[in-house]
Amino acid sequence: MAYGIEIQRPSTGNYILNGGSSFTGTSMITTGTGSSVTINADDILMFKPTGMTSGTTKWITAIIERNGSEYTCDFKLCSETGSSVSTTTCDYIVLEAATNVTSLSGNYGLIQYGEDGTTKIFDSRIYKMTGEMDIDDVASAPEPNNQFLYGSSDFLDRYVCANVLYHDTMTNLVIRHGVRFSNAHSTHGTAAKIQTENYSPYGTTNPSSFGTYFSGVERTYGD
Repeated sequence: MAYGIEIQRPSTGNYILNGGSSFTGTSMITTGTGSSVTINADDILMFKPTGMTSGTTKWITAIIERNGSEYTCDFKLCSETGSSVSTTTCDYIVLEAATNVTSLSGNYGLIQYGEDGTTKIFDSRIYKMTGEMDIDDVASAPEPNNQFLYGSSDFLDRYVCANVLYHDTMTNLVIRHGVRFSNAHSTHGTAAKIQTENYSPYGTTNPSSFGTYFSGVERTYGD
């Protein structure tokens, strides 16, 4: 590259900043803990359950509804028997694609232009918080029931994209699609797995879950 700036992570060689490319990645908008969160339609919601003490397991799904340009996600805990769900609390992070950030103003930060002198290659003002989401685990749909997602040493710190969550109730049919999180559980071990169930009086099936799955860990700058 004859112009711009390149910065790589020593551990992986992956680019943090590459002046030869346009905006890539995501910007963290907000973080929080709650049973419900509202996001813009083009935002990305990441979540993980709270209270995952040793020996516990939680099968998380959600009711996600659209209202105009916004989505509301209500997190639900699936019962281990029957087909009921109850309100549960999760930690969450809301991401925005770097290419969607439009409110770039103010005399601060670092702006890098491409060789044409006009195209913005990097603008630090897209980053609204003192950290980033390190997305390092991506899989394509469909994912079968009980599909292993991860069980790494950073299990308790890892967030999953909420687009794999779906719950609906119809006549003679209850759909519970989500993720089972287990921390040193006697049956499920330490892992996150796809958990799906279509429940009806006529039988219960465990179909594949559709939607691109990915997960990552929140990193603070300098990490």
